[in-house]
Amino acid sequence: MTWLQPPGVVHAMVDQTWQPHALQVDVPPGAWGGQLRGADGSLCSAQKSADGKTLVLRYVNFHQSTPYPLAPVTTLKVNLKGSMAEDAAFASATMWTLSSDDPLAANPPGQSRKIAPKKQALPSFGDGTVLQLPANSYTVVVARLA
Repeated sequence: MTWLQPPGVVHAMVDQTWQPHALQVDVPPGAWGGQLRGADGSLCSAQKSADGKTLVLRYVNFHQSTPYPLAPVTTLKVNLKGSMAEDAAFASATMWTLSSDDPLAANPPGQSRKIAPKKQALPSFGDGTVLQLPANSYTVVVARLA
């Protein structure tokens, strides 16, 4: 019997939502020092589909230091300015979040889905959307244009 551990689940989430075109991600100065990767280890990226109808956002809410302090619950405000999707009408958006209170947690044989992504349909999505992200989490949002 085999099953995925949390790092393998992240790889599966990336594989299932991969899009071929990377988009520029700008982080406001002061938020993380103006870099894609935050000083605390947090990371964000964005991609779109070849036909331009699907947008994927990824966010890692994680602290790199040891002894693995819990990254705090956070919010992320989506800013689509300059992305050619800023005025887009999205028909649907889904958010998958993988998180655990223990960054070293694993899925034991009797609970092979103990740490698994939780799926949530977003009631709306667009420029200015605020996402609530759990502590120590990996989040993927897939939004489709109308």
